[in-house]
Amino acid sequence: MRHLNQAALLLILLLATLTTDVNATVLVAPSSDASTEGNTNSYSPFNAFSNESVRYQQVFNATEFSSLGSAEYITQLIFRPDGVLGNAFSGKASGYKIYLSTTSASADNLSSTFSNNIGSDNTLVFNGILLLSSSFTGPAGGPKDFDIVLNLQTPFLYNPSAGNLLLDVSKPENAFSGQSTGSLDASSATDDSTSSVIYESFNSLDNATTATSGAKTSTGLITEFTFSSVPEPSAVVLSLFSVGGCFLFRGSRFRRNKIS
Repeated sequence: MRHLNQAALLLILLLATLTTDVNATVLVAPSSDASTEGNTNSYSPFNAFSNESVRYQQVFNATEFSSLGSAEYITQLIFRPDGVLGNAFSGKASGYKIYLSTTSASADNLSSTFSNNIGSDNTLVFNGILLLSSSFTGPAGGPKDFDIVLNLQTPFLYNPSAGNLLLDVSKPENAFSGQSTGSLDASSATDDSTSSVIYESFNSLDNATTATSGAKTSTGLITEFTFSSVPEPSAVVLSLFSVGGCFLFRGSRFRRNKIS
C-alpha cells in the first residue's frame, strides 16, 4: 500500500510539472509590421477556395528571432486578417500538411524548386483537420488582431543561429468548409525579412500539393510565433497520466479495504 501511495504521489507531482504553464515568447515577423498594417494581402495558403490546391513555402530570416538567444520550441503560428479585405469567419479544412525546417535559403533568395529550400530537420508539425477562425477585431483599416491561431501538433525546435526558418504548406483541393477566410495581412518588399514560393491550381487534374516548383514572390504572411523553452504536453499524454493516477488510487483503496 505504501508503495502504491508513493507511486501515486510521484505521478501527481509529475502531472503537475507537465501541466504547469511555461514561459512563452511571442515574436512577429516581419517585426517592422508588428503594429502596422502590411502593404499587401494574401489569400494563400489558408483560403477557402474549395477548387484550389496549393503548395506554398515562406522563409523568415533568422534575424527576426535573434532575441531568443537559444533554441526554443515553436508551438503556435498566428495570423491576422487583412485590414481591408479580411473578414470574420469560422471554418475547417482537412488534408493540410504543414512542415517547418531550418534552411540556408533567405528572403528573396528562395529557389523556385521546393526541395532545394527544405532543411535537414524538416518536421511535419501539423497533419489533419485544420480549424481556423477570426473575430476580425482591431482598428478600422487595420492592423487587425492576431487571432487566426494554428496550434502545432508537434512543436518545432528552432535555433536561429543554425539558419533561417522555412514554412512549407500543402493544401489539397476541396479542403475548406464553412465561412470564407477572406484575405490575410501580408508584406511585400525586397528589403524585408520574408518571401515565398507558391504554386496554385484551380484545375482538378493538376494537384498542386505534388508540385516540384513554383513562382517566387516577395510577399509573405505577417506571422506571430509563440515560442516555448519546453514543449507543452499533448492532451493524450495528460489523459494517460490522469487515467493512470486513478488506477493507482483505486488499487491503493482496494488493498486497504482488503486488509481491513
